[in-house]
Amino acid sequence: MRSFVVLTRSLESCGDLDFDLNTMGFTPVLAPMTRIVPGQIPENRALSGRTLIFTSANAVRVFSSLCALRGNPVLTVGDQTAHVARARGFTDVWSAQGTGADIVAHIVARYDPVHGPPMTHLCGAHLATSIEAILEKNGFDIKKIEIYSAEKTKEILPEARAVLHQDDPVYVLFFSSRAAQNFQTLAVHGELVAARALCLSARVAAALDPDIWKDILVADRPDRAGMLDLVRFSCARGRASA
Repeated sequence: MRSFVVLTRSLESCGDLDFDLNTMGFTPVLAPMTRIVPGQIPENRALSGRTLIFTSANAVRVFSSLCALRGNPVLTVGDQTAHVARARGFTDVWSAQGTGADIVAHIVARYDPVHGPPMTHLCGAHLATSIEAILEKNGFDIKKIEIYSAEKTKEILPEARAVLHQDDPVYVLFFSSRAAQNFQTLAVHGELVAARALCLSARVAAALDPDIWKDILVADRPDRAGMLDLVRFSCARGRASA
């Protein structure tokens, strides 16, 4: 019996995840709950000499498609975002291997707010947390520029909807509260009773109604590797209870 894993991230974010899940023996099914819409970025001179902060791989993709700058130091939220940054030509890249809070902690511990470099946070329009307020309180020169929006999609794709009605195990991956809320809103009554929701964090899990899911589980680490580990654990747990 093959297990299905429904991917709710934007299409731009699903490539590597799709490959990893196939390699692990799962069947990935696309059901993007957001669509990435690029915005605008400032001229190169406005970013010259500034350390760039990326809290999503989508921000790296959008920025690199709109701007030729690659020499700036880069701080990223996690290893996957760092990997995308290096693949797009950045060479001075550091990963927090965690969350926005880990980037803040690193900056406060390692950088001088007076003599250190100015910083620019390049991000999407919908953020779970804001790192600027904390850094500004600590005296840092930081600007936030929203360079894309993640618009909610209006349907669950037919292939994903069909999977929800099969007898095989189904796991739905959620990397954001917005995707979780949208998927649950678009599902019809009773459609999720056999599905397990696998969530990046407790914040994401809190966006779901536990009464309409078979199970809701949270990754030990808020990154892609943590989510893949959660898929393995959930599948083994499901087989043990079958």
